[in-house]
This record gives sequence, C-alpha cells and structure tokens, in this order.
Amino acid sequence: LMPALMAKTGGNPLFIEELCAWLRRTGSHDLETGLRHSLTLQELVLSRLDTLPHIERTAARAAAVVGNDFQVPELVALLQETLPIHLTPALEGLQNARFTFAVPYAHAAHSFCQTLVRELLYDSQPLARRQQLHTRLAEYLRAGHTADLGAVAEMLAYHYLQAGAWLEASRFALLAGNKAQSRTAYEAASGYYTAAEEALAHLSGERVATPEVRDLWGHVRVGHGDVAFLQGHFEAAGRAYTEARPDLADPSQLLVRIALVQSLSNQDVSALGLVEHAWTALESIGATSISVAAVLAWLRWREGDLQAARMWAKRSGQHALAIAIGGDLLKAWDGYQAEQEPSGAALVALHLAESLSVQGAF
Repeated sequence: LMPALMAKTGGNPLFIEELCAWLRRTGSHDLETGLRHSLTLQELVLSRLDTLPHIERTAARAAAVVGNDFQVPELVALLQETLPIHLTPALEGLQNARFTFAVPYAHAAHSFCQTLVRELLYDSQPLARRQQLHTRLAEYLRAGHTADLGAVAEMLAYHYLQAGAWLEASRFALLAGNKAQSRTAYEAASGYYTAAEEALAHLSGERVATPEVRDLWGHVRVGHGDVAFLQGHFEAAGRAYTEARPDLADPSQLLVRIALVQSLSNQDVSALGLVEHAWTALESIGATSISVAAVLAWLRWREGDLQAARMWAKRSGQHALAIAIGGDLLKAWDGYQAEQEPSGAALVALHLAESLSVQGAF
C-alpha cells in the first residue's frame, strides 16, 4: 500500500493525515479502496470542516481571512452581524478539531495549526465573500487607529488590496512604502510602491483623471525614485522623478530631488540652475522652501562658494548644515543624527567620503 499512498499524497504529511482522518470518518476499513477516491487535499480539509457546527465553520472561514494569526476581537468585528458576539465555544470547538490553537500567554490570540489549512479555507470561499470580510476588517482596523493610521498601514494596504478597494489600497500601500523606506527596508518599500501602482492601474473612468489620483501616481513614482536614489542608482532615480513631475500637485520638492540626482551624476551646473529656478518660482508666488534653500547651500558648498553656501544655509535654518559648511563634518553628522534627518546625514557622509578619497585616507 505504501507506493499507492505515496502516489496519492506525494508524501505530504498533512495530506496523509487528512486522508486517514477521512477514512476513519467514512468508516472505510479498506485503505486500498479508499485510495482510489479522487479526493484533493482541499476536499479532505473541507470534509473535516463540514463535520463541525455552523458557528465553528463560519468562524474558521472568517479567521482564514484575517491571517494565520488572529485575535478574538477581529473575529467579533467580522461576524457580529451574523453570529453571537461570544465566540469562545466556537473557538474551543476549532481547537478540539485541531484547526486552531490558543497562543500561550497571549490574551485572545489564536493561530491556525497549519498554514496550508488556512490557505485552503481561504481559497474555498467565494471572491465576493472574501472581499466583504477584507473590507470589514480594514474598516475595523482603521477605526481603532484613527490617531495613527501609519501603525497599521501595511495591514490596511493588504486588506484593501484583497477587497478590491483600489483607491484606499493605493493610499495605504504608499504610506507603507514610505515607512519601509524610512527604516532602510528598500526591497519592502519597492514592493509596496509597486502594489500601489497596481492598485491605481485598476481604477477606470473619470476617477483616473482626478487630481487626487494623479497626485498619488506622482508620489508613488517619487517613492520609487527615492529608493533608487538611496541605493545609489541615480539614473533610475532621475527617470522616476521625471515621470512623477507632471502628476504632482506641488512639484517644488521634486525639483530638489532632480537637482540632487543631477548633482551626484556630476552635472552640478544644470542642477544648480534647476534649484535656483525652483526658488525663483516659489518666491514669485510669495512662498519659500527650507528644503530648496538647504539644497542651494549644499550645491554652492560643493562648488566651493562658501559665502553663498553660508547665506543659503542661514536661510534654511538648518544648524547641522551650517556646521558642515564650516568644515566640521563629524559634528554635522552628529547633528543630523540627533535631528533624525537621515538625508542630511547621508549627504554629509558622502562629502566626507569624497574628501577622504581625495586624501587617499581610505
């Protein structure tokens, strides 16, 4: 029988366990005859689920939408319209049936015993039902974190994507990407920016041309550009920034980025001209930008015009930048770190590295 069992299950331990459990449930004592049934693993799992009461089956499927790990309040939020609020008996039933288990030392936390079982339960539900549950869960999470939506941006992006709520999905995927970028998780950031692009691509009709959607497109492309810039891929960053420019409601900050890219690509003259143009444009409408002033100070500093660099640094109000221009790069680095300004610290580090390289001090 072993060759037949291996051929049927592919040696999958879960498949073997579910098949044996099915044989016991159906009262079949002839294993060879049982193996001739063309049952899939999903059918075996669902067959075992069907032996449970309705409340337990519903709770298991809803929990599968939450994820491999889930909290009781999340289930209550998903099922309060259709099931009793007190789900303790149902969860105990799922534990006894070896679908889930209570996480030790964690209040109201549960997990599926097998990730694959959760995936099978998830896939067995109609798309419309899954989208409905994902939407409910996203709104529940959102309501509980109104003061800091960034704390759950990743989960909101995931659930809105699965719900097909494309505009909301793009907003929170962009926020999650910015969070990942801020902690230098560049691969994760790129993934979230790509997810935001894919969500925006699903929009159709008049919504595509709205200022909000165009601005989202612009910021997503800026995000891609920032990731490329921070990894030293300046040409890719420049392309992303150029693509973003027509869509942004306020492109002044983008001009600063383009100038930095051009400067780091040894095109200082055109970079300086571009940033000066940005400053002039802002002044013409009665506005100024600390960031533009800081970049002008940095560019003037790089080309050796210390007088102009100090003047622009003063306008920017950035103490650490003024220290750097004064020549104390290590103190400037510490200043930027204390102010939690990683971009400024990175620029000072770049200048220090260039100086050390010229001196042959590596």
